[in-house]
Amino acid sequence: MPRFSDAAVSLVDLPAAARSAARSAAEGLGGDDASFAVVLVAGGGPDEAASALEAAAQALPAGATIGARVPQALIGRGQLVSGRPAVVVWAAALPGVRVRTFHLEVLPGPEGLVVVGTPPGAEQDGLALLLADPFSFPVDGFVSGANVNLPGLPMAGALPSGPLGPGSSRLMADGRVVARGAVGVSLGGAVRHHQVVCPGARAVGPPMCVTSAEGSTVRTLAGVPAATRLEEVRGGLPPHEQALAGGGTALGLLADEYADAEDPANYVVLSVLSADRDTGEVALSAPVEVGRTVRLAVPDPQAAGVELAQALHRLAQQGSTGGALVLSAGTAPDESALGLGGLSAAVRRALGPLALAGFSSQGVLASRSGHNHVHAQTAVVVVFDA
Repeated sequence: MPRFSDAAVSLVDLPAAARSAARSAAEGLGGDDASFAVVLVAGGGPDEAASALEAAAQALPAGATIGARVPQALIGRGQLVSGRPAVVVWAAALPGVRVRTFHLEVLPGPEGLVVVGTPPGAEQDGLALLLADPFSFPVDGFVSGANVNLPGLPMAGALPSGPLGPGSSRLMADGRVVARGAVGVSLGGAVRHHQVVCPGARAVGPPMCVTSAEGSTVRTLAGVPAATRLEEVRGGLPPHEQALAGGGTALGLLADEYADAEDPANYVVLSVLSADRDTGEVALSAPVEVGRTVRLAVPDPQAAGVELAQALHRLAQQGSTGGALVLSAGTAPDESALGLGGLSAAVRRALGPLALAGFSSQGVLASRSGHNHVHAQTAVVVVFDA
């Protein structure tokens, strides 16, 4: 029978906090060995965070352990831990599940940069969890390639960045700490999980075709300069949607070009980083190819909170849940609908007192419409059956 546990310890001495949290998480499994564990460290400098990640891996006997240095806010023991040094350890004992860790690196190849380190046979697994450094790892390119080379493998993950920018991130796989690339764990066999994806922005206005783009810069939409076209769409929205647009705008990317373009649920949220009225170019948080369908997206946290509660309620009716990871992109450490505190409360209300951990990062990785995507302004709850 699967078992899950979580622990959170806040101490200025991060390695000591890590050892204490690891021991507590191990005890919470009731004598079972952990199949895999996730370690999250907030606070301290890069070296201290690295020592804490190593200490947790050494103190917790587990088949596989991954971890990362994350921003100052965490979910641990189902509660928000913010503004102080802390270590959260989440552990799972999953009988019959094959677990493998991996470290992905970017190396030069004959035709450019290549990603190495993907475990063989990963396409046969049921889930891959990924923690990627956004400064050194091309997560968008990796995900696009994985959708082709590893079809049918659902992924979930996040982009935890060090607070001091490039070079300050720390990732860990089985006790080995690295400052670049990505770490992850692949789960195969009898693993049962669900992903609840909750965008914080809603697609509005008419669908538009990307007619000129390079990388993450969109030049024209339906033949019109992209910045101009977005302003036109924003100006034509109903008053209540214009009010929402006042809180900022994003772009919704149709996840599957064969899906209903009028249904907001079929869109992946990308952040609009800048819009240049002189050139008409719009810079996004992820690359977009020519020919893809997009819509303007406006923040709607109240509606997103309702949708999240409904999705979690439906999941609770399907059976017993034992553990969950909350991965959030761009949310504040507060009690709002999509803040870390609000997310934690929503999960506990719907699913009960389960083992729960999580954090917020620059972006999240989740499966939608049968493909994996990098999302902005979105929360993902990965729930494991008990």
